[in-house]
Amino acid sequence: MASLPTTVLETTPSSAQSYHSYLLPSGLRVVIYTDDNPVSYAGYFIGAGSANDPLRFHGVAHFAEHMLFKGTKRRNARQIINRMEEVGADFNAFTTKEDTFVYTAFPYAYFSRVLDMMTDVVCHSSCPEEELLKEREVIIEEINSYLDSPADRIFDEYENLLFHGTPLGHNILGTVQSVERINSEAVRHYMREAYIPQNMVFCYRGKPIDNKRLFEFLQLHFPATPPQEPNPSSVIPTKKNGYYPMPLKREVSHRYKTYQVHRIIGCHAYSMKDEGRIGLTLLNNILGGRGMNSRLNLALREDEGLVYTVESGFYPYRNAGFLSIYFGTTKEKLNRATQVVKKEMERLKTERITDEALRTAKRQFLGQLTVQDDSRESCFLEMGKSFYYFGLYNTPEQVEQQIEKLTPAILQQIACDTFRDEKLLVLTYY
Repeated sequence: MASLPTTVLETTPSSAQSYHSYLLPSGLRVVIYTDDNPVSYAGYFIGAGSANDPLRFHGVAHFAEHMLFKGTKRRNARQIINRMEEVGADFNAFTTKEDTFVYTAFPYAYFSRVLDMMTDVVCHSSCPEEELLKEREVIIEEINSYLDSPADRIFDEYENLLFHGTPLGHNILGTVQSVERINSEAVRHYMREAYIPQNMVFCYRGKPIDNKRLFEFLQLHFPATPPQEPNPSSVIPTKKNGYYPMPLKREVSHRYKTYQVHRIIGCHAYSMKDEGRIGLTLLNNILGGRGMNSRLNLALREDEGLVYTVESGFYPYRNAGFLSIYFGTTKEKLNRATQVVKKEMERLKTERITDEALRTAKRQFLGQLTVQDDSRESCFLEMGKSFYYFGLYNTPEQVEQQIEKLTPAILQQIACDTFRDEKLLVLTYY
C-alpha cells in the first residue's frame, strides 16, 4: 500500500498579492494573509450548513455551532469562555445555509493560545448532554423570537417556498419540533460527517507567523488519512428550459394582527459560479441596494411616500441563488407600492441604462466596497469563503476590473433573464 504524502503543498494562485495558500496531506487547506495590524484573525471555514441537515434533525448544523462552546475532552464551557476572554479575544461562530465559520479576533501575541483553543473545539467537541439540554432551550427561544417578528420571519418563509423540497428549503434554526429531537449523538454524528479536513479551510490574517510551526500543529490535529467524502453540496431542483420550477402557488399570503403589511417579491437567480453573478450584484445595487439613491428607495419612499423601508438583495449559493425585494407598507398603499416595484423591474428590462448612469453606479458600488474593505474582519470572513469556494481571494483591484467590464447591454440582458414574470414569487404578511 502506497504511503500517504507528508509534504505541505503551496497552492497560491499566480495573481495573488499579500496572501499564500497551502494544502496539507490531510486535505485541510490553509490561507495566510499578512499585514502589520496588532489585531489578528484566525478561524476555520467549514463547507457545511443547514442544507446538510438530516431530514429528521433540521437545525442540527446550527445546533452543532452552539455546542462548540459547551465543552471538549479537555475543557468545560466556562474554561473555554475564560481561556479566550481573559486575553481580550473575541470568539465567534455563525451558520448559514451552506457553511459554518468559527473564528476569533485577538491580540497577535496570543496566536498560539487561540489556535489551540479553536482547534480543540472544532476537533474535540464533546457535546455534553447536560449542556445540550440547556442550549436546546436557548435555540427554541431564538426560534420563537423570529416567529414573533414578521419582518424577520417573512425572509425565512420566502426562501423555504422558493426552494421547497430541497436542502435549501428549510430554516437554518430548524423548527421547535426538529430541535427537540436533536440529542448529543445526533450532533456528534453530524460533526464527524461535516467537520473533516477535506471540507475545511484554516484562515489567518495578521502579523507574520511561523508557518512551519503552524503546519506541524495542524498536521498533528489533522493527520493524513485516506480521503473522506464531505457531505454533498446542496441539491436543488433540476432546471427546465434553463430555469428552476416555481412553487405551485406563485402568490402566498398570511394574516397577522399587525399594522404594517410586509411583502417580498422575488425569483430564482444566478448561483455564485454563474457568469452573470457580478452583473446581477451591480444591478441589484442600482435597483434597491444600500444607497439611499437606489431606484426603489427614490420611487417608493422619496417620490410617493409609500413605504417606510424597502430593500433588495441578491443571494447566490453554490448551485442556486435568488433575488428578493422586501418592503413594508400599509394595506391601503400595498397595491400601489407593488405596482411601483414591478414598474422599476420592467424599466431595467426595457430601458437600457445610459453610459453616464452606469459610470455613476460603478463608482458608487466600488466606493461601497472600499468602505467595506476598511473592515478587516469583513475582509477576513470574505477571504475564507472565497478561498473555500473558488480557491483564491480576489483583490479589490481584480474586483474593480470585473465591474468595469460590465456594459449597459450586459445589465439589460441580465435584467431580462432575471425579472421574468413567470419566475416571480410573492409572499405577503398582512
